[in-house]
Amino acid sequence: NQEIWIVPFMDPDGRWIVERATYPPYNGSLPWMWRKNVNRTAAGSQNCGWPPTGEVSSHAGVDLNRNFDWFWNLGNTDVCNIFYRGQTPSSEPETQAVQNLFKSIFNDYKGSNLSDPAATTTKGLLMNIHNTFGSVSWPWGHTSIYAPNHTALELLGTKIAGKVGYKAGQMSVIPYNQKIYGTLDDWLYGTLGIPSFIEELNYGYQPAYTSVDLNIWPQGHLNAFLYAAKVSREPYTLAFGPETSLVAVSTGSSAILTASIND
Repeated sequence: NQEIWIVPFMDPDGRWIVERATYPPYNGSLPWMWRKNVNRTAAGSQNCGWPPTGEVSSHAGVDLNRNFDWFWNLGNTDVCNIFYRGQTPSSEPETQAVQNLFKSIFNDYKGSNLSDPAATTTKGLLMNIHNTFGSVSWPWGHTSIYAPNHTALELLGTKIAGKVGYKAGQMSVIPYNQKIYGTLDDWLYGTLGIPSFIEELNYGYQPAYTSVDLNIWPQGHLNAFLYAAKVSREPYTLAFGPETSLVAVSTGSSAILTASIND
């Protein structure tokens, strides 16, 4: 009954840079660490380091998770910094593509004021998968003030985190313990009212593909995703109710419905 969209990579060019380390003329044994896209047109970016030498090395490009049009103006202005916000809000084609996609998928359930809560009839939910803190967090990231739908967001995020044994908290506290600006999650919740969660996996920045079967599913992520899919039809209402599982129907002279209800 639910429609699920999967965006495997928001930054395919950045992914290519990660792999570039192992190709000629570099021929390295390990991939590079690269957070940003590969936009080298920003003023001064020609002075950024190349090739990258570590997780926080100086390099050109824009941090796409700081480029969304949501309190963007407070973000990092250092062109070579790994958290560089870009020259203008939503300046990057990757950011624009994601914003346009989500606007085509989701309806707008939230008023224009920061304090306007999203409607209880909101339909949809975002799971934004990152590495590598082992946590689940929700808006706001740009302030420590609670979002208008904080209680429901906290219930949803805590339940998702509980299925995998992760920490849970507001984005400005967990995992960063600092305010972050121009993020996808703040933009989607603030603009359309869709409950948005960053799930930080804890298998390292470049986990082996085999970790999907060896770690990710066994740790409970499938159950977390299934819960998110089930409640997405009306998340701000279903957050307050128990979970239903083990549903079965037996038929004969009468139909008998059995289920497990767990809060």
